[in-house]
Amino acid sequence: MFSRIRKRITYANVAMTLALVFAMGGGAYAASKYIITSTKQIKPSVLAQLKGKNGKNGTNGTNGTNGVNGKDGAQGPVGGKGPAGERSEKGDKGEQGLKGTTGLQGSVGPQGTTGANGANGANGANGAQGVQGEPWTPNNTLPSKASEKGQWAIVGTAAKAGEPFAYAFSFPIPLGAKIAEANLGIEGLTPMTECPGGVGKPEANPGHFCIFIRPTTNVNLAGGENIQTGNLEAGETGMVLDYASVAAGKVEVKGTWAVTEK
Repeated sequence: MFSRIRKRITYANVAMTLALVFAMGGGAYAASKYIITSTKQIKPSVLAQLKGKNGKNGTNGTNGTNGVNGKDGAQGPVGGKGPAGERSEKGDKGEQGLKGTTGLQGSVGPQGTTGANGANGANGANGAQGVQGEPWTPNNTLPSKASEKGQWAIVGTAAKAGEPFAYAFSFPIPLGAKIAEANLGIEGLTPMTECPGGVGKPEANPGHFCIFIRPTTNVNLAGGENIQTGNLEAGETGMVLDYASVAAGKVEVKGTWAVTEK
């Protein structure tokens, strides 16, 4: 029991107990003279005896529940501008971007200055002399083996049978030989040895005048002559053919011709 009492002795308990003892047994003077107000007034050896051992720690109490969060306070003022950050190192070169779309065509630029004249080219070599061309110049005669060609026609109306019709062949270039043998044939009916062509392509052998005739309408050949000689031949400037109607009505003769100099 004494040990339990001793465990509860503290500095404050001792001081209060001594004060009470002096007050009860010694009078006012003794009480005022021996009031202990500090542990320094007690002998250290006595203090050592009065000091009790620390008791065992009591069990921890249970934690209380968390309090409710308080309301957010008002927003504080904006802070000052911070110091500039350090400059970073140069980054790696990026990949090449995609090709952009073609831009609009620009306006036409001003006309450039005229360039200098180029040097004259060298003269070409003389070419070979060509053959005489066609047609030949007027007042000359048709060269040997050269040909002239043309078309002809008689179209009219006969009042009666036997009415005469004529056509004059006139050569643009006179014949040098003065005379060419006349050959006359109807297409598909009269072959002509010296006239290898036809109405569509008149041809004549050298020294011959060839008359190609399509089928006629209401006419018959009455004759022909070289006006200069009166013979049935082509003269220097041509010849004439004579026709006569078979009956009254339309008369028609059409064809082509060719003459070749000897």
